[in-house]
Amino acid sequence: MRTSRTSALTRARRTRGASRVWLWVIAATCAAGPAHAQEAQPAPIATVRQGQLAGRDIGGGIATFLGIPFAAPPVGDLRWHLPLPPQSWQGVRSAVNYGPACAQNDPSFGGLFDKTSREDCLYLNLWTPSLKPQKPLPVLVYIHGGALVGGAGSIPTFDGADLARNGVILVTINYRLGIFGFFSHPDLAAESPSGASGNYGLADQIEALRWVRDNIGAFGGDPGRVTISGQSAGSASVLMLMTSPRTKGLFRGAIAESGTPLLAPWTTRTEAEHWGRDFSVSLGAGSIADLRKLAPADLMTPWRKFLAARGIGLMRLSVDGWVFERSPSQVFAEHREMHIPLLTGNNSREALQVPADADLPVALARTFGAAADQARNAYAADADPVLGNAAARFATDVTFRCPAITIERWHARQGSPTYAYQFEEPLPAHKALGAQHSDEVPFVFSTLQLMMFGAPVPPADQALSAQISAYWANFAKRGDPNGTSLPLWPRYEPSSGHYVHLAAAGIRADRKLEHDACDLYEKVLVPRLIAPGPD
Repeated sequence: MRTSRTSALTRARRTRGASRVWLWVIAATCAAGPAHAQEAQPAPIATVRQGQLAGRDIGGGIATFLGIPFAAPPVGDLRWHLPLPPQSWQGVRSAVNYGPACAQNDPSFGGLFDKTSREDCLYLNLWTPSLKPQKPLPVLVYIHGGALVGGAGSIPTFDGADLARNGVILVTINYRLGIFGFFSHPDLAAESPSGASGNYGLADQIEALRWVRDNIGAFGGDPGRVTISGQSAGSASVLMLMTSPRTKGLFRGAIAESGTPLLAPWTTRTEAEHWGRDFSVSLGAGSIADLRKLAPADLMTPWRKFLAARGIGLMRLSVDGWVFERSPSQVFAEHREMHIPLLTGNNSREALQVPADADLPVALARTFGAAADQARNAYAADADPVLGNAAARFATDVTFRCPAITIERWHARQGSPTYAYQFEEPLPAHKALGAQHSDEVPFVFSTLQLMMFGAPVPPADQALSAQISAYWANFAKRGDPNGTSLPLWPRYEPSSGHYVHLAAAGIRADRKLEHDACDLYEKVLVPRLIAPGPD
C-alpha cells in the first residue's frame, strides 16, 4: 500500500509501541548468558562448499553450528549490493559463537544490539539432531522480527535445541536492516545487474535459503524439505517470499506468526528511489560512493529522522521489479502465490497501540469511512475475556487478526493446505494483559525458562509449549501440524473458518474468528492496501 494510506493507528503502533515488543527479548538476553557454555563432546565437523566447520555437541545428540557466513560481508563497495556468495576458507573454521547482529540503532527496540551490531552480519546458525541420519531431515528456517530495523537470529529465545529434539533442523538467519536493507536510489539501480535497488534485506533472506539448499545436506538435512517460518516482520517476510520469482524451489512450506504484507507500507520503485535521492541530497552526498564512505551511525539516525519527518514509518518496502515484480498483497489476492502448505495466525491481544474507549468512535470513522456504522455494529458486543474490550479487539483486528484471516482466506481459496490459529496464552509475567505481540515465540522454541528469572515454568505453560513445538515440527516434516497425542487441528476453509485456540487451558478447534469484523476489513480496507506495480 502507499504510505499515505497507512492509518495513524498503524504508524503509532510501529513507533511508540515497538519498545514493548522487545521487553521480553531484552529480558531473555539478559537472563540467558552465553549459549551452550559447556562443551560436552568432541567438536562435530561439517563440510560445506566454502570449507570445514567445527560446531559444538550440546548433549542429547544435538549439534549446533553458529555464526556461519552465508554471503560475503556487505561492506565497502558491497553496501547496497545484492548479496554475493561467501568466500572459502582454509582449514577448519570455528562455529561455536554467534556472528554480530546487522547494523541497527532504532530507539524503539531498546538498544539491544546498538553497540555490537555490524554491517558485516550475514551469518546463520543451526541446530541438528544428527549429522548422518538414516533419512535426510526436514529443515525449518526462522526469520526474526523487528519491523525490519531491529533484531537478530542470535536472540537466545530462538534457541533451536528443542525443535531439533523433535526431529527438525532449525536454522536462524540475519538479514540487513533499516537503511542498509531497504534503501533505494536510481544510481544503485543503474549499477545493479538486476536493474533495481532496495529490498536488500529480503534478498539476503533469499541468499540464506540458497545457502541452505546447497549446504544443508552436510548437517543431515533434506534440501527438498525446507519450511520457512517467522514472526512479526519475519512473518511478513515469509509471506512476501511466497510471492517472489526469486524463491522458486527454495522451500515447500511456510509458517507465518503475526505479520502480513498487508501491514507494510508498499510503494513504487520510482517513489522509493525518489526518497533515496532526496535523502542523499539532504546529507550533501554527491554520489553513492560518498554515501558508502559514511559510517553506519552517520546514516542510520538521519535516515530514521528523514522517514519520520515524512510519516513513512519503520517498515518501508517497494515493488522493486526484481525481488518483487508485483505487490505481494496483490499476488495473494489473485491466488498466484506459491501453492504450498501454510500455517498462520495471530495472538489474541497483540495490538501495540490501543485507542482509549472514548476515542474508539473516531478511530472507527477514520479507519472505515462511510462504513463506520457497520464497524460500530461489529464492535458493539461486551468485552470478551480473551480478546478484550471493543477498542482492544478493533486495534488487534486491523493490524494483525484480520490481515492474517484475509491471507488464510486467499490461500485456502487457491486450494493450498492452510492451518489457522489464535494464540491466547500470555507469558507468565503478564497473565492479566492477555496474549500480546511476540508472546508465542518462547512457547514455539520451548525457551520459556528464559522469561522466569530462575522461577519454574508453570506446568500448564510447559505442556502447551511442548504441544506447540510438536505442531510446528510436524508441519515442517509433513506440511500438516497434526500428530499422535495432539488435539486435532482441522484444515482451514473459507466456508468453515476453522482455526484452533492455543491456550494452556486446552487446545480446541473453533470456527469463524471475528467473522463480521474481518468481512468488513476485507471489503473496505483491503482494496486500499494493494499497491501498484514497480513504476
